[in-house]
Amino acid sequence: MSTMPSSITRRRFLATSTKAASAITAANLLLRPGRAPGAPRHLSPNEKLNIAFIGVAGRGGDNMHDITGAEDVNVVALCDVDENNLNRAGAKFPAEAGGTYILEASTNLVNWEMIGVAAPVADGQFEFEDSQAAKFPSRFYRVRVK
Repeated sequence: MSTMPSSITRRRFLATSTKAASAITAANLLLRPGRAPGAPRHLSPNEKLNIAFIGVAGRGGDNMHDITGAEDVNVVALCDVDENNLNRAGAKFPAEAGGTYILEASTNLVNWEMIGVAAPVADGQFEFEDSQAAKFPSRFYRVRVK
């Protein structure tokens, strides 16, 4: 009994594997359960990406606009050295009404300690007092959503 060697060429292999990959992808898209075509997506908080922006003007502003266009993004913090830029960006992402915000401080941006609760006073701005600030040559702050 003689068998003929299989003559699969690189071109034939690539064509066949591309067809197989396309079929698997199409089946995944078409057979995806969960919602009717055209129905809006309802994301749980676990499915949303919490994101912070450092630098909200220029290229940072462009990035912020592009990224926040997706419905599964939750902006949790903004930072900019120019207060005017920060205020403009903060107006687009107001603080959650009635939310609890934890204020943390650090001297090295690695080790953070809770120093109190911050109260939102305006869009994207918080008011707080740090009675220990005079003891440190520099102190950094961040606000987290509880």
